[in-house]
Amino acid sequence: MSQTDTFLRNDNPFPFSPVVQLGGFADAVRMGVRPPKRYPTIVTDELTRLRRQVADYLERPGPGGDLGRAVALVGDFGVGKSHMAREVTAAIRADASVPLWVINQPTLDLGVVYRNRMLSLRDDTEARIAFERVVSAYYANVVVELLRSSDAADLHIGPQHQAVIAGLSDGTFDPRKVIQAFGIDKELMHRHLREHLRVAVDHRKFAVGLSLLLEGDFKREVWDWLTAEEPSQALRDRGIGGAIDSTEAVFDALCVFSFLHGRVGQRYVLVVDALETVLSWPQRDRSEFMNGFEKLVNTYVNQDGLLVMCIQPEPWSRMPQGLHERVLQIWPTGLDETETARLISGYLRVSGVHDQPTATDRPGEDPQSGSGAARALDDAAYAADGVPTEPADYQTVVPPTDDDTGDVVTAPFAPDAVAEVAELSNGVPREILKICRQAWQLARDALAARIAATATPPDSATGPPGAAEAPADATVDTGATDGETLVDVSRVHEAVRHLYEQRAGADVLRTVERSLAQGQWRREAQPPELGDPPLPGTREIAYWVRVGAGAVLGVLPSRSVLEPHDVERIGRVTRAAHGAFPRGECEILVVANGYVSRRMRDRIAETTRTAPVVVTDTGFSEHLDHAVEVLARRLESAQRESTLDQVRARLGRVTAQQTGTLERIEQLDSRLERLALTPDRRPAADPLRDELPQPVRRLFAEAAEALDLLMGEPTDLRRSLGVDAAGMAPPDGRPQRVTFSAPQFQAIGVTTLVRMLLRAFRDGVGDWLTTVAGGDGGPTDDERNSLFVLCRSFEITVEVLPEIRPETLPPGPADPDRGTRELRSSQVAEVLSSLAERVQSAVLGLVTNGRNGGAAPSAAAH
Repeated sequence: MSQTDTFLRNDNPFPFSPVVQLGGFADAVRMGVRPPKRYPTIVTDELTRLRRQVADYLERPGPGGDLGRAVALVGDFGVGKSHMAREVTAAIRADASVPLWVINQPTLDLGVVYRNRMLSLRDDTEARIAFERVVSAYYANVVVELLRSSDAADLHIGPQHQAVIAGLSDGTFDPRKVIQAFGIDKELMHRHLREHLRVAVDHRKFAVGLSLLLEGDFKREVWDWLTAEEPSQALRDRGIGGAIDSTEAVFDALCVFSFLHGRVGQRYVLVVDALETVLSWPQRDRSEFMNGFEKLVNTYVNQDGLLVMCIQPEPWSRMPQGLHERVLQIWPTGLDETETARLISGYLRVSGVHDQPTATDRPGEDPQSGSGAARALDDAAYAADGVPTEPADYQTVVPPTDDDTGDVVTAPFAPDAVAEVAELSNGVPREILKICRQAWQLARDALAARIAATATPPDSATGPPGAAEAPADATVDTGATDGETLVDVSRVHEAVRHLYEQRAGADVLRTVERSLAQGQWRREAQPPELGDPPLPGTREIAYWVRVGAGAVLGVLPSRSVLEPHDVERIGRVTRAAHGAFPRGECEILVVANGYVSRRMRDRIAETTRTAPVVVTDTGFSEHLDHAVEVLARRLESAQRESTLDQVRARLGRVTAQQTGTLERIEQLDSRLERLALTPDRRPAADPLRDELPQPVRRLFAEAAEALDLLMGEPTDLRRSLGVDAAGMAPPDGRPQRVTFSAPQFQAIGVTTLVRMLLRAFRDGVGDWLTTVAGGDGGPTDDERNSLFVLCRSFEITVEVLPEIRPETLPPGPADPDRGTRELRSSQVAEVLSSLAERVQSAVLGLVTNGRNGGAAPSAAAH
């Protein structure tokens, strides 16, 4: 049969829901007969470790040492924890002598789980007898210990003492008959039994109940009590006060059962799946369960039991530290490409696509050789490819290999398609099977459609008359060769999109809108920085969020990111948006409505500087809110850094300007010194310039005084030159250079410039008064405008000068207090800012009153 025929005629070989259930109890009643299930099992290092632990536990000759153990299978959803645990349960069930408890998932009503298990135990005759045999063996051990204790002298057993002990130890004697024959007090037995059970639980009721279980008169009543029913009046009279229906009581019972089996050398196994569900319970129930469970783990470890639990990593990190210390941890990981090919090939073989013998059909091997759970786990050396034989009801399938190349046969899946499945699934078996099932179905539908399109209708056949129709099971020629690849990489990508792009794009955008609205983020249509019309590459961005004054956050929706060109498209949009904000005040958040593998997430993060948010991830809305908040904080920080950079640049330019100003001031000082040494040939000063009118002179004097108080000669300048007030240097004194900081140079330069401007302003006012005093009547409009120009020029010049920061000035003799200097600095600023207006008003008042007999200034004044 060709590959195409097999493809069309076989059902989908991959499971619809690849979720493992551990099943019920080993002694549960089975309805009907079914063939054994066949599950491909890929032997990983973690599975090998688990098998060795279980095999070692089952093969030990007797109790003692480090036989007891607890194993935790820790891993994320779908990595195979339950599959590994199922192998353990199947192996244990291969040996009916090993009691096995399985809890698929802990529930709040743990009493119901316990009751169902004990009812199953009670109703199974063989299992009930086996349990009673364990209790009897333990009871015999207690009697032996009693006979060896100091209380044995009061029993008067006589010369048969050692023979009785030997018979009890090897199981020949019934402990009940020994007690009856020698008249041993039952209360004495109960006391010894309580002392033993106190190691597991400190409860008298279990000591009484287990001793009464061996007595025919009370057996039924004790079994009813053990199956979580209320104790009978007879049991109440003997101290058994309540039913085993609470979480604490159930764990006490489980501890006692484990203790009993361990003390008589009987293996006892408990498997718990999905332990993480406990952490979602209410606080009280969670604490009660964890306290009991931790005690149970200690009992299994100390009393030769085996406990296997499955749990996810994050919940495991929240478990009590005592569990971490007592439990062996095994962390299943994803499959690599080779293991993925084996898994796919195994399922294809199960379905009959690859029809080769199973492990139990191999010639030369007797499937019945050996027995028991240990062999089911330990006969894994039969095949070179490392796939072991199946335990119990589950037949492990050996993937077929090519005779020429030795590669695993995965047809109709192409090798590169298998590699892509391994990549996209991150090696998680559950995701591998889901993708393969969908890819198979899509390829089969496409092939069926192609056959239907190319088939020739019967009424248009061109064959010879009377040609017979092909039988229903005849092979249809579709043009496909036996080696044709029916599932390639493109089909895998199509399958992933069908699986994960379940939400409509509009629904995802509404979720984004709600998140932005709840976070009170300010949205805008298109940032003006993108231009009008916006850059073409940025039109795919659905939402823009303004952060601060100049930063924006863009939300870019996307489908599944599966191929490099998907990342390149995101890169083009991101580069266009970042180009409009050269200072880095733009972030792009990709919201993927579909599937993004781990490798593609890294590539998106490298391209956009942000990790994508994927709709199919658990907690998508919370992840979206958190991502927006984190990116907003990043943008706010970038804005602060940008502002600081601008301030630094501005300060650098101001410092350069001030340095130039100081150089020019030094040049002016040297010129002034030369002029001071030159004979004064200037004409005599005008009296009006030397002696301004009193109101005007007072204004300039206030300004000069305030400036002098702010900037006096530093007191320690002479000391900085290395000499004291007497001009003497210390005996070991050396020349030293006086240094000033850039801020000090700036303050000194600004102060000096203000002094020069003040003198120039004063001289200009004096010249204006000299000119106006020679005229008749009030000042003309031109004269008023000249005074306005002079005063206003001084005012706007002072406004743009850098602020004189008092902390940068050298301390003078009159202002050692920094607070006083700050006050004077504010006074100087206030005096200088109002000086021009006050001088103009005072001068016009004097001139107008002097000429017009007190007339007010005209409306032409500025």
